Amino acid sequence: MSLKNLAKKNWINEFLAATFSAYLSFVRRTSQLEEVNPDHVDGILATRTDLIITFWHARLPMMIYAKRPGMKIHVLISRNRDGEIISRVIGRFGFGSIRGSSHNQRKRKDKGGALALREMVGKLRRGEQIALTPDGPKGPRMRVSEGTITLARLSGTPIIAVGSATSRRWLFNSWDRFQLPLPFSKTVYVYGPPFFVARDCDDPEAARLALENLMITLNQQADQEVGQSKVGPAAEGE
Repeated sequence: MSLKNLAKKNWINEFLAATFSAYLSFVRRTSQLEEVNPDHVDGILATRTDLIITFWHARLPMMIYAKRPGMKIHVLISRNRDGEIISRVIGRFGFGSIRGSSHNQRKRKDKGGALALREMVGKLRRGEQIALTPDGPKGPRMRVSEGTITLARLSGTPIIAVGSATSRRWLFNSWDRFQLPLPFSKTVYVYGPPFFVARDCDDPEAARLALENLMITLNQQADQEVGQSKVGPAAEGE
């Protein structure tokens, strides 16, 4: 049996998900969590329950521990094999999954993006929460996709951007500079103010750039809080 066929086996995916889930639980038990400006998210949740939460693809692992009690968060996950494993991991921590992409919904090879968009809008209108990585699943790194702005505009739901960083990490040389948190660390979450996109927004590109700059700032602040070097966005054409 080839490695490609082996990777399609359900038990392999379940084993990888269980192993990574156990690792993240160990990291949490040995680590300290700290929040900066948590009132930004708690203030919104005091008046409404629908919310869009954004964070960069590279910083996904420890975001599972930023979840508030009672929140019903659905995470937008790509439809590839990595997405299948991630979906199983977050499911063990009480998150739902929506399979699709946050990128350009008009592309012909949409990978379920249009269906995912409709599903997300429906869940937001029911007062649930959506979490997504605006630069996922393929990048460019730390660049917000137009799909994120489309979701906020169609749903009328505020975005809470979250920056996060861990004091001890393994930084991968991947497109997103994926950050694997290590045990015995300090993780900091930095929350941005509510970010609204008007339903009649006539300059979605300006909104996209404003959210992108906010997210870059929040994550660089988080890096600084834990004493890590700042990771910047992808250069033009990278």
